[in-house]
Parts: sequence; C-alpha cells; structure tokens
Amino acid sequence: MVNSIKPVLLINPNTNTATTDLMVQTFAAALGQADPALAGFPVVGITASSGPAMITNEDELAAAAAATVSAYRSWHEDHGLPAAIVVAAFGDPGLDVLSRQPVPVLGIGSHTVLEVARRVRAGGHRFGIATTTPGLRQSLEYLCSRELDVLAGIEFTGTAPTVLAASPQDQDDELAEAVSRLVAAGATEVIIGGGPLTGSAARLVDVVPTQERFVTRAGTRVDIIVPLQEVARSLAPLLTP
Repeated sequence: MVNSIKPVLLINPNTNTATTDLMVQTFAAALGQADPALAGFPVVGITASSGPAMITNEDELAAAAAATVSAYRSWHEDHGLPAAIVVAAFGDPGLDVLSRQPVPVLGIGSHTVLEVARRVRAGGHRFGIATTTPGLRQSLEYLCSRELDVLAGIEFTGTAPTVLAASPQDQDDELAEAVSRLVAAGATEVIIGGGPLTGSAARLVDVVPTQERFVTRAGTRVDIIVPLQEVARSLAPLLTP
C-alpha cells in the first residue's frame, strides 16, 4: 500500500502488547475478507501505557478510559488523524471522548452488540454474550440494556480471567461451556466478549459448528461472533483502498 494512506488505528486499552498484535492481525485479516480491495490496508495498533494487562472489573474499566484517550492523543500528536479509530476492549473505555474525532470511531462492545441485536431481531432469534469477566457484569448489562427483547443472556466462565488467560485450552473449554448454556437459553448468535479473548473466539468459530450441543432445538446453527471481525465488516465500506 502507498505510505500516504492513513491507517486504521486500533487502540488496546489493556497493556498487553501481545494482545495488541493479535488483535491487529485479526482485524487486518477481517478487512481483507470483507473487501479484497482492502487486503493489506494499514492497521496500526497502539497499547495503553498504564493499567492492567487485562481489564477485569469496573474500576479498571473506568481507569482505562483515560489511558485509552491518552494513548490516542500521543499518537495523534505525531501522526495526525487516522482513517478510523477502533477501541478494542469490550467495555469501550474512552469511546465517548474519542467519538468527537472527525473520523469513524467504533467500540468493539457497543458496535458488536448493536449489529448482532439488529440481525437476530430481523430473523426472530436471540443472542448472548460469553466472557471470562464477571467483575464487568454491570457494564455488560448496561451495554445490552436496549436489546433485552433479543438477549438470551450473559454467561461467565467460572475460573478467574487472568488464570484462564495463561491457559488458552482451559479458556477455550470454559467459554465453550458458556456458549452451550446460552444455546440452551435460545441464543443463535453468541458474542465472545473481550478483546483479549480474540484468540479463543477465533478458535471457537471453528469448533462450535462441529458439535451437536451447539445446535438449537429447532436445528438452527449457532454462530460465534468475533467482535473485531464484526467491526471490520462494518468499517470496510467506509475505507478507501
């Protein structure tokens, strides 16, 4: 791509740079899948310089808002406006402030819930959220407060999120159990809620359709939603290759 093309700026409000790298790869690949002309479109990831490696409770989420905005301002001072901004944590910290920028600004939590709810409502179905952070229950419930008519539920894993983050297989397994509970509650689309859960979400996309327990009683296939991929599909038409 030509260097003069402004990139999509993906901000990781968590401080884990490995998570940032994974999310950038996932998002860039999803852009190319959404529109082959966007294959190779520049996506730049930046990481919050302070705060937890993984946001697990409401206090950390609130603190992450300032860190997210600060990370953007530092980048903006050196590079100017990006083509678009993606806030890559499910609680969308700092989104209200960054939305004042004169470019598309999407948070992976609010945008994914909005799009999935619209889709299942049109089809007469319901959706759910599976995640590892019960400490964020309040913000997740608020995120879904306008979609209660199509919400099958929010299910959490039982093991502490930081413990699961260090054991990808256990994380996948416990998230799969949470998905299974949501399917039993009537969900046909399940969002894996969290930027740091992107790897698990991508793996569950492959696993879930192959197992009977993830098919509704009516025989409807259950879709696993990777928030970064959902945002990429929506953002793609707004970008100029």
